[in-house]
Amino acid sequence: MQSLLKDIDTDKTVEAAKEALEKYQYYRLSVPNVREPKITPAYCLAPASNTNEFHSDTEDCAVYNVDSLVYREKYIDRVNTAIQRLKVEHQRLIRERFLLEADSNLQVSMKMNYSERNYYRKQEKALICLAFALRIEVYEEEWQTFGRNMA
Repeated sequence: MQSLLKDIDTDKTVEAAKEALEKYQYYRLSVPNVREPKITPAYCLAPASNTNEFHSDTEDCAVYNVDSLVYREKYIDRVNTAIQRLKVEHQRLIRERFLLEADSNLQVSMKMNYSERNYYRKQEKALICLAFALRIEVYEEEWQTFGRNMA
C-alpha cells in the first residue's frame, strides 16, 4: 500500500473525496430536479422534415426526470457502500466530520479523543481510502501512460 501511495497526488485525491462527499450531501438533501414540458405551441415557417421521427417534449422531460432520479439514487448508494467498506474508525470520522456537518475539525478531534495532529493524519488517510473505494483517486502526472512511470 505504501508504494501505491507514492504514486498518488494526496492533495488532489483528498480534494476529490471531499467533493464527492459534498455532492453526496447535496443529492441526499435536495429535491429532484424536475423538468416540465413546454406546453405552449411554437409556430415556425420552416417546413416539417420527413424523417418519420416522433419528437415529444413531454416524453423527453419524463425520461430526463427518471434518469436524473436514477443517477442520484445510484450515486448515493455508491457512496454509502464505499463508506461501509471502510474501517470503523474511518467511517466514524467521515460521518462525524463530513456527513453530520455539525462540528468543526477541532470539535471532532476532541470528541474522538485524538490530538489535532493525529486527527488530521487519520482524516487524510480516511479520505484517501474513501477515494480508493470510489475509484476517484488522482495519480501524479508521470503516471498517465498505462499506470507506468515512463520517466
